[in-house]
Amino acid sequence: GLETHRCTQGFTYHPTSYRLFDSKSLGYTSALLAMHVEEQDIEKMAELLNTIPGVTHNYIRTHELNMWFTLTVDSEDSFKSVVDRIEASKLTRRVIRLAQSEQFKIGVSFDLGGDR
Repeated sequence: GLETHRCTQGFTYHPTSYRLFDSKSLGYTSALLAMHVEEQDIEKMAELLNTIPGVTHNYIRTHELNMWFTLTVDSEDSFKSVVDRIEASKLTRRVIRLAQSEQFKIGVSFDLGGDR
């Protein structure tokens, strides 16, 4: 298995020399959210989500809740404000915060040509 070490300031260090941002340990709120968006409004909703700081990605699902996205912000108040903004757009009736049963992190490493 991959050996990991908890570091200070919200990063997990892996001996393979990359770091994962641990938003929760830094006091951020993060969640996967889902909503129903009518087919004709999907592009408009994607454009709205793409303007919101903290939305890391959004995607379409074949499900009644057909649009899902992740949100990471600095507080519950900020979280509520973003959800209120999305619901106020009238492109969806309700944004649902999905319960987290497991956490998965994907590591990304960029070789910038310098020493690590």
